[in-house]
Amino acid sequence: MLRRFYVFLMAALILALGISPVLAQEGPTFGLSPEDLALLMGMSEAMKNVNSAAFTFDINLSFNDPSGGESGEMSITGDGAWMKGEEFGEYAVRVSGVASLPDGTSVGFESVMIGQDIYVRSQNPETGEWSDWETLTDMTMMQQAGAPQEGAVPMVPFNPEDMPSPEEMQALEEEFSALSSELDLESIFTIQRGDDIAVDGQTVAVFNYDVNLMSLFSDPALPPLFSRIMELSGTDAAAMEEEAGMTPEQMLMMLGFIFADTTISGQVGVGVDDNYMYLFSLSLAGSLDLGSMMGGMGGGGAAQAGPVTFGVDFTVQYSDFNAQFDIQPPI
Repeated sequence: MLRRFYVFLMAALILALGISPVLAQEGPTFGLSPEDLALLMGMSEAMKNVNSAAFTFDINLSFNDPSGGESGEMSITGDGAWMKGEEFGEYAVRVSGVASLPDGTSVGFESVMIGQDIYVRSQNPETGEWSDWETLTDMTMMQQAGAPQEGAVPMVPFNPEDMPSPEEMQALEEEFSALSSELDLESIFTIQRGDDIAVDGQTVAVFNYDVNLMSLFSDPALPPLFSRIMELSGTDAAAMEEEAGMTPEQMLMMLGFIFADTTISGQVGVGVDDNYMYLFSLSLAGSLDLGSMMGGMGGGGAAQAGPVTFGVDFTVQYSDFNAQFDIQPPI
């Protein structure tokens, strides 16, 4: 399970770093003043000059299924640092923290990623002793996902050579930026400047944002982006369309219906003097009335006790930009 926490954590941190180019697209003004717009627009370019940073993070997850399914809350808190450079094979990341699980236990963890090599270890919640370091590249994708070690499920080897090169990642980022630039961002995002805060000795302008999911899912520019994301995840979009009997547009309409009661909001903190991103937060909350949904689709819904509710709160705060950090392979 800890490996899944780590994968989720890394995805969350990548999301925090990747949101700036989306919000900083040229063209939309979001109703901001010229000065505030310049701060937000300058963030993406300024972050290109950042080669390292320290960070703290706080993630809270909740899920409740009134029909008797899995329910509970968990949190992950910690800190770390990242650096980029050719000597690291592009990136080096060090993360440590504590995962508080739904059953009430707390597990300490440490992770180091250098290039394509990922190392992890965890702390025994009863004895406090740390496990030996493991190298994820020596494992299999199924093992990382928590699948049984033995049985009928085939193990798919994790080959670091299958990971995209830095050049391929740059090309994907440019492609994603080009596709997302076609979205009507002003109908999707509502952005307002809030109260300034102080972070790492800097005055930080805080921008509060809300995401209109109905506008997102109904945007005519989203289907090509959706299909490309499916392709990058290893899904054959054409085969999925044939199997589901729906076009990407119809799939997105269905997603809009499913997540109609879901809200997404958060904050982005931008340094007034240096335009660096010091703060990113995201709050997602929603409910899925699976019974009504299945009933509306002709599948019946009487057995559903009520809507399934879920929530995600994620905050990461950055500091010490372009500092030197000691990130070495632990074994």
